[in-house]
Order: sequence, then C-alpha cells, then structure tokens
Amino acid sequence: YLQGYARITAGERNEGIADLRAFVAKYPQHELANQARRTVVERLLKDGRKDELAEEYKLLMAQEPRTAEGLYDAGFIATRLSRPKDSETAWAALRKEFPDHPLAARASLDLAQGAFGRGSFKEAATLARGAAKSDDTGIRAQAQLLLGESELKQKRSAPALQAFRAAAEAGSDHPALRHRALAGGGL
Repeated sequence: YLQGYARITAGERNEGIADLRAFVAKYPQHELANQARRTVVERLLKDGRKDELAEEYKLLMAQEPRTAEGLYDAGFIATRLSRPKDSETAWAALRKEFPDHPLAARASLDLAQGAFGRGSFKEAATLARGAAKSDDTGIRAQAQLLLGESELKQKRSAPALQAFRAAAEAGSDHPALRHRALAGGGL
C-alpha cells in the first residue's frame, strides 16, 4: 500500500495504481483496502481515464464479499462516467445489502437528487425520507430540504412545510442550506 501511495505521490501514476491494485487483490479485507481503492479511483478520475474507470466499476460490483464503501464508490464512478442506470444499480445494492451503514443514507440522498432532476418527485420524496433518517446532520438537512422541494412540486404544502422546518432545524450548522429551507417554508 505504502509503495503504491508513494509512487502516485512521486508522479509514477501507472506504477502506483498497479501497486495499489495488487495490494487490494492480495489483501481485500485489509483495513487499508478501501482507501487503496479510493486512491485508485481518484487518480483515474484526475487523469480522465474513462476505460479504466469503467473497469474499476466492474471490479467493485463483482467484489466478494461486497462492502458498503465499494458499492458507494461504484455508484460514484458510474455517475462520473454519465451512466445513471449503473449508479442507481450500485446504490440500490448498497441500500439493500447495508441498510444501516452511513453510506446507505448518502446513497439514498444521491438517488433522490437524481430522481428530482428527472422530475420523478414522488420517487425523490420517498428516497429523501430514507436519507432523512441519517445520523449525519448534513445529510439529514439536505434530505429534508429535498423532501420539502419534492412535496412542493407535488403541490403538497403541509408536508413540504414540515420538511422545510425540519431542514431549517437540522441545517443550523449549514447557513446556506438553512436559508434555502427558510425560503422554501416561505413558499
């Protein structure tokens, strides 16, 4: 792991990526395996190597045993490759296989944002409700805000106001989010 990380840092990207991939293949359950995968993905993204990113997506989806981090990263990669169906597949698997993991709430929020962008407001509201149960106040506030916006688009004022109020309370550490929630409540 350290050799691969050092090579990437020194500018020997291809060799470093190869070292990190070899480390993950040999020690898939090691505590640094997820960090190694993430470093590979970040480097491939920075270098714009889409073919290798697509291969990394396949590796993460085929990983046995699956991990919440691997599934989330697979969804993230698919998003960066403009493959929304693949990201939905990865994040749906994450939500199903690891429903109590913190990344499941993040995946629910990401899926809700995608559904909102497509105009599927009912689906966005359902997914945002799931994300709103997160222990992370930032995710919870964003999910409540998205829930309020989704309910508003469905012309459901009372649930929208309730969600906007919850977002304003949860978003006290995030001023911009809190202001959006207050503005949504005003609508």
